Amino acid sequence: MTPERTLNGKAVLIGALVSFVGFLLTSIVFVFLAAWVLTLGGVARDDIQARVGHDPAFLFAYLLLGSGFTALGGLIAARIAGTRELLHAAATAVPPFLFGALYYTMGGTRHFSLGYTILMWGLTPVSAVLGGYLARRTALGVPRSN
Repeated sequence: MTPERTLNGKAVLIGALVSFVGFLLTSIVFVFLAAWVLTLGGVARDDIQARVGHDPAFLFAYLLLGSGFTALGGLIAARIAGTRELLHAAATAVPPFLFGALYYTMGGTRHFSLGYTILMWGLTPVSAVLGGYLARRTALGVPRSN
């Protein structure tokens, strides 16, 4: 096999780690800030967890955070690899899928609606490939549109 045909594991691993760690850290900060704002707004402590875990606005914010960091991970993997950008970016979606499958089998997503779960799973590879597309576009020198 020629080097052009292999997958750069280091690039994929770094991209996946950026995606996972970035989302994890910002989610922690997001939950603390949300809890603080809700507390200032007079929401009872018992209701805060339910609001953060079930409220559509919070779920949408998590979806945006996750998709953004998945795209960033895909972009980084594609840039590090320097070749076959879309494949390397798509490969960064595999670890979140495996983690998500484990989380799902343990019942972790039971409080999400079916529609949200499908959207969450569907956006993961799309976001990763979008990051790879942006890296490829940059590598090819495609000018930005105004």
